[in-house]
Amino acid sequence: MKRILLLAILLTSLTAQGATQTKLTKRQIKAKCITNKTKKQTFICIQDLAKQGNTMTQFTLGRLYYTGQGTIQSYTDAVYWFTQSAKQGYAYAQSVLGEMYYTGQGVKQNYKEALYWYSQAAKQGLAEVQFRVANMYEQGQGTAENKIKAYAWYSLSVSYGDKDSQTASYKLKKTMTDEEIKQAQALATQLGKESQDNLATQKEK
Repeated sequence: MKRILLLAILLTSLTAQGATQTKLTKRQIKAKCITNKTKKQTFICIQDLAKQGNTMTQFTLGRLYYTGQGTIQSYTDAVYWFTQSAKQGYAYAQSVLGEMYYTGQGVKQNYKEALYWYSQAAKQGLAEVQFRVANMYEQGQGTAENKIKAYAWYSLSVSYGDKDSQTASYKLKKTMTDEEIKQAQALATQLGKESQDNLATQKEK
């Protein structure tokens, strides 16, 4: 099963969506909390902003707890702050939170909860996460097996450029009836529209 590289997401996500989903941009946070600061000072600054409800800094605080930068490493605290950010709709926080529930890192392993958070992130156009959602439906992890939903999510992931989903959808299609394929294609169209609407909404924020 394809794995999402959790640490890679933690290290790169701020460049992708943060500026459209928070009141502070990455540049502003860097100037305020990172430039000419020790790791401990950065942690305290990020923590203060996170407690004020800033989505990006909540996610960043989760990263700091996850990696143990400027503080004692704590997966439990990382989960808490990823959750705060995820609840505000930050896709990468939702993705990481799904991964932590999937692997049982900092929280009791729970495929149902993992699928929920993966799905929230997948609806915002993250192709790798769409692959994960599709695979969980295909394997029946956290939900009943559902070829139609699996094929639909694979198809959406393909539309966002994920090559592994293309291979997986091809194999799955061979096991489906014409009616199932028709229903899956209709669902993929619906999911695609919802994803585009979500992305448009985030750009407006």
